[in-house]
Amino acid sequence: MTAPRPGPPDTIVVSRDPGEMRYALMAGDEVLEIAHVRDAEAQPGAVYRGRIVGTVGDAGTYFVDLGIGPPGLLQTRAAAFDQGRAVAVAVTAAARADKGPKLKLSNASSDAGSPSLLAAAPDPAATWFKSHAASIQQIIATSGATRGLREALDAEAPIEPWRGRGHPFAELGIDAEIDTALSPTVALSGGGSLVIESTAAAVTIDVNAGADSADRANVAAMAATARQLRLRNIAGHILIDVIPTRRRRDLTGELKRALAGDPMKPDVAGWTPLGMIELTRRRVRPALAEVMAAATPYVVLRRAVEDALRTGRPHVRIGVAPATAALLTGPLAAAVAEAASITRGRIEIHPVIDAPADLIRVTSSA
Repeated sequence: MTAPRPGPPDTIVVSRDPGEMRYALMAGDEVLEIAHVRDAEAQPGAVYRGRIVGTVGDAGTYFVDLGIGPPGLLQTRAAAFDQGRAVAVAVTAAARADKGPKLKLSNASSDAGSPSLLAAAPDPAATWFKSHAASIQQIIATSGATRGLREALDAEAPIEPWRGRGHPFAELGIDAEIDTALSPTVALSGGGSLVIESTAAAVTIDVNAGADSADRANVAAMAATARQLRLRNIAGHILIDVIPTRRRRDLTGELKRALAGDPMKPDVAGWTPLGMIELTRRRVRPALAEVMAAATPYVVLRRAVEDALRTGRPHVRIGVAPATAALLTGPLAAAVAEAASITRGRIEIHPVIDAPADLIRVTSSA
């Protein structure tokens, strides 16, 4: 008994929205992987000329100001650095809600006259195309994304402009897939389900049979788990609580086969003494849930642009919670200007006192 696996990736969708690039890797109608690259955040693989702004505990651990986002954490025994020292560093893991990006020393020049960004991060679409060139049939891109893609990809890449009337993430079902991936419950084909819960120490995945047999539910759960780990970008220590059956020992092999195409190369450690499957998955970018938790300012700007273009009224007034307003008028001011250039109008940001964090109030005017 083996659960079906999705076909090879055939489509990459890329959208440029104010302040961010959004990417989706698809196999037919199924979304395999999502990536968000935000202008105001340091990206994995990028190299910066940073500055030492503090030390942490033991010698060899430093806070580094990159000039973008929160300070990163550098751990090195290769050299000792004084406060204020310029240093070239590469981002190995993106910032999370409670932590800055992880860094390592780079051999790029850290001369004080150099720009802050010394080397850009790899483009997710270029990475996917390189990995799946034999099966990718089309790279669908919005007008704002096309130029950057042509610079990142080779001339043979099958880039096609998006010709739909709405946003590709909405029309192709990607936004709906993201919404589903934010739910803790995942339905299995035979009537069972997974329940995915994250804690500070680990991610637990509970398998429920529902109306299905325990063995069939367990097998379906291995394929579903592999897909959800990649789609949700779940990383770190993961425990799967399967349904106890005589055939459960075969499940680790089933899980390894299902995980074979995962670029993060999860390591299935085996069974715990209490009968749970234990594995780890490398962390490079934040989990999808963390990314979407910080998405409100970007959703605000997308909605403002959509409303202005739909109504033909270029000037937009946005009412949001004070914390969101502070982001839009501070670190994301360039994204607001980008949105205004698309609408060819004026965008005004107004904080609404005591408003909930997810408040979005957009009104357009001629």
